Amino acid sequence: MRTDGTEQRKILEEKKSIYCPRWSSDGNNIYYLQSNELIWQPSELTHDLMKLEVSSATSNKSSKVVQAGLLAWGFSITRDNKILCYTKYDAFHNLWCFKYNEHKNPSQSKKLTDGTTFFNMPAISPDGSKIAVVHKSNIFIISVNGDSMKQLTFLN
Repeated sequence: MRTDGTEQRKILEEKKSIYCPRWSSDGNNIYYLQSNELIWQPSELTHDLMKLEVSSATSNKSSKVVQAGLLAWGFSITRDNKILCYTKYDAFHNLWCFKYNEHKNPSQSKKLTDGTTFFNMPAISPDGSKIAVVHKSNIFIISVNGDSMKQLTFLN
């Protein structure tokens, strides 16, 4: 459509999510990221870089895959469409805890770990004072207050 809102036309309809549309420098194509999943699953989510021809003479053209399986969340492309720069999705997991009280706001969480690594598979001790967690392929124990962490296994 034009900037004044006139001449609107649908050029694509997809069931999968579409992100970051970018015009080609000649204005004949739109590049965009398309999710590979119909349902958002961050551990498996990748995007394909797609190219859609949108010159005025075309209608109902199908998109073409330029690059498949990118862990991309945003991108830029050079004027000659030869170089792509994208933001790569890097996941990390930290451990959070909240003490549930139905008479108080239960959403007041406390972050127990920090950083850009993985803390997985938390298990609270029977007495409720500690949490066992997998970190860097080892088992750690952390207090529910987050004030102490102790490594129990040394596998790597």
